[in-house]
Amino acid sequence: MAALLIIGAMTVSCQSLVDDQQLANKDKVTLTATVSLPDGNGTKALTDPGDGTLKKTFATGDRISVRFKTKGGAWVKVVSEELNDGDIERDGKKARFTITLTAEQEPSKEDNYVTYIYPASIATADGMVINSSILSSQDGTLASLASNLDACINSANWDGSSTLPNLRLENEFAIGKFTFLNGASENINAQLTGVTIKVDNVDIDDRTYVITPPSGSSSFTSEPIYVALYRTNSYGATVTITATTATGTYNNANTIAITSEHPISPGKIYNISVKLPVVPTGAINGLFSVSSTKQVYFSQGNLQYTKSTSTWSFMEHQYNTVEINGYPYKDDYEDTDVVSLFGWATSGYDHGATCYQPYSTNGDNSNYYAYGNASYNLYDQTGKADWGYNAISNGGNTENSGWRTLTTAEWQYLFSGRTNASSFMEMLRLMIFMASLSCPTTRS
Repeated sequence: MAALLIIGAMTVSCQSLVDDQQLANKDKVTLTATVSLPDGNGTKALTDPGDGTLKKTFATGDRISVRFKTKGGAWVKVVSEELNDGDIERDGKKARFTITLTAEQEPSKEDNYVTYIYPASIATADGMVINSSILSSQDGTLASLASNLDACINSANWDGSSTLPNLRLENEFAIGKFTFLNGASENINAQLTGVTIKVDNVDIDDRTYVITPPSGSSSFTSEPIYVALYRTNSYGATVTITATTATGTYNNANTIAITSEHPISPGKIYNISVKLPVVPTGAINGLFSVSSTKQVYFSQGNLQYTKSTSTWSFMEHQYNTVEINGYPYKDDYEDTDVVSLFGWATSGYDHGATCYQPYSTNGDNSNYYAYGNASYNLYDQTGKADWGYNAISNGGNTENSGWRTLTTAEWQYLFSGRTNASSFMEMLRLMIFMASLSCPTTRS
């Protein structure tokens, strides 16, 4: 993504030079700005040869924005006519833009300043700067990026004469060429239905980029996902990426730090591979350590069972409950359709306990031992004593998909094993309270 060079000259349609008096006498004057790409890396039509560079050429239909001060003191933006085939030369490396001025747009000869923005569609209404808000919504394709987001800008002093200044344009945005990988380092681009990239800057505004598949497509292809990114010179900034699929959400476990060795610099293309662990359907987006080597996801809400439909499901939030304080479950629990207060190991599977139905209310603890033995965790042996073994309708709806309660050792780690356990004590009390109601499930 190299710079562009504009060689400007104001001419009438027959290409003869226009003198200063003509600007005052004519109702309209035609200006021609010749833009050449001396290094062959132009703009708009992009191709990716796969060598870390993008080869760019002009395309028919391109326009350029020119901003300057008029003789009357007003700043104006003028947009060129569309490029035709005859305006493009040297295999797309050079193009001639035609701009028409009215008498009211006669340039000032004092303290004038000209700004070129290419393409014109990305200039702000006043033509002063590039409209960076266009980056917030993209479709990930190189063709769309080339047509709408491959932006260049530069400015220079101008004496308002019939000759526009020669000016080298500089790229405004960087391009990220993203390949998303799952835990097995497999390309999952074609599984993604959306990507959100958030850049948290230290000293400038944060930026969020939302990338959705092209119109008519429900997901991306396995090809790289191209994203135009605004420059970030704020070292210490971080990039957080979230990607969605039809069945779950991926998020990067570690943010990408912007450093002097890893900046986002305009005019650069970055090949970026991001490994994203999947967030299970029904889980909250965040990993929690339950050992020095293991992290799990917690469910979005408490588990409940509906007897009339034999359905297990998560409540919408972790603070939602079915039962209230002092609920007289011993008297009428069997007649209640929706329950979330369960006896131990009452998953509904006959795993060896005397009482194993989710609505069982026997008062003898020994009748609830997992697999008939008090020493077992719920997910030991076959795993069927654990409520998470069930197909949870809004948690993937698949039997034995990995949802389970924590083991004794994992609870002990939460209480005392982790170095910052004391700072989490109040939160753990809440989690344990919730567990006593419905045993919130986790997935390793």
